[in-house]
Amino acid sequence: MDSESWPDYLYYRDQNHVFSGVLAYTRLTFLVSGGDLPENVSGELASDNYFGVLGAAPQLGRVFVAGERGDVVVLSDRYWRERFHADSRLITMHHPSSRASIWRVRGKSESL
Repeated sequence: MDSESWPDYLYYRDQNHVFSGVLAYTRLTFLVSGGDLPENVSGELASDNYFGVLGAAPQLGRVFVAGERGDVVVLSDRYWRERFHADSRLITMHHPSSRASIWRVRGKSESL
């Protein structure tokens, strides 16, 4: 469903009686700043039920909460280590735009 709209997703999600869940995501490029140089990073903008539908949990931190929009970041373990030097303070920062989770699946880091 590459070309479906957000209202279409909401309709499919709410009318679903067959699947355990329906999720939505789109691939985007994000500008990450705060280090020596800004960096373009590929990522996804995802529905709040993304990880729940996939049955996945973060290694550290948390994932999205129902109704939360735009203020949670989920990082791969590899990116957290390379860009942020595995700084655990990133997980506990209280500023809404700084909340993050570290993602690891079956013992290896994943790009999500």
